[in-house]
Amino acid sequence: VITISINRFAESNYLVVSLDLSKPVDSMVTCAIDTARLLHAGVILISVIEKEMAGFEPHYRARLKEIRQFLSAYHIKCNSHLLFAQNSVPEEILAFSNRIDSAVILLMTRLKNDSSRSKIGSTTLEVIANSKVPVQCINPGYNPSFLIDDLSRTNLPDSLSLSL
Repeated sequence: VITISINRFAESNYLVVSLDLSKPVDSMVTCAIDTARLLHAGVILISVIEKEMAGFEPHYRARLKEIRQFLSAYHIKCNSHLLFAQNSVPEEILAFSNRIDSAVILLMTRLKNDSSRSKIGSTTLEVIANSKVPVQCINPGYNPSFLIDDLSRTNLPDSLSLSL
């Protein structure tokens, strides 16, 4: 459940979708489509690259482009940004969200097979604690039935394949 002030949403109808491109993103992409359709909003995809991951920049750019094209095929207005971490990942996410005055931030909880006791990681907790806008936390198993039927008839790129 997420609540959004109509006044707040009227000022900015963009969702910031923070993607960790080193992990599967199908649940986040599915939720971004669902939420954007529900709120008649655009999506801004972001991924933060920390210094030790700088060598993956071409891969991350290609993934963002692929996801952006996928969302566009669903008539979702979409843009993407690759952020190079100068600060912690949560600080970068929050700074970007504040800079563009987003309406909502979407983040993923830990993976289903994560053996830690907490399903919400430290990045997500810090963003929730410090965000000026609502934060929607997505379970890695998020698959709304009406989108699964729609997406199952679509040729997804291999890197976005949904487990149906």
